[in-house]
Amino acid sequence: CVGAVRHLGFIVSEEGKSLEQLTHPALIPSVNLEILMADQQYRAKELFFPDDTRLSVKIPAVLTNMIATLNRDPASYEDTLADIHALAAKHSLDVSRAKIPPKATGPRPAAKQGPIVGADGKLAVLAIDCPEAGVRDVQQAARLAAAVLPQLSINPVRAT
Repeated sequence: CVGAVRHLGFIVSEEGKSLEQLTHPALIPSVNLEILMADQQYRAKELFFPDDTRLSVKIPAVLTNMIATLNRDPASYEDTLADIHALAAKHSLDVSRAKIPPKATGPRPAAKQGPIVGADGKLAVLAIDCPEAGVRDVQQAARLAAAVLPQLSINPVRAT
């Protein structure tokens, strides 16, 4: 949801831990979306696939995505650029040759909403502006997601 990062301070205070304590040690403390997703990837791998060497979080790919989305929120351009350099330094990666886009100027583009189709022509994302939809917390976001996603039915198979 657009604006979900604004609620991160609430999540941190509710957990009673600092952002540094909540962030995976391989990453840097940040509210950047790509870092938050990498954090969840690390945790899912450690919890569900600890011995699977085929799965890993590729920090160069995280950095590439951060650079590609640097102007997603022009107001946080400098913070995101600092995060890129900090994460690269933590992993001894050189981003000096990366094509860093200049900060976007002018009016902020409207937030993307609705279905977003991927390069393959298939639905990739359904973007919802949560504040505009009246969603104010995680519980309401979960209800909204449940309402717009197809219903799953699980049919347990009994062993005979």
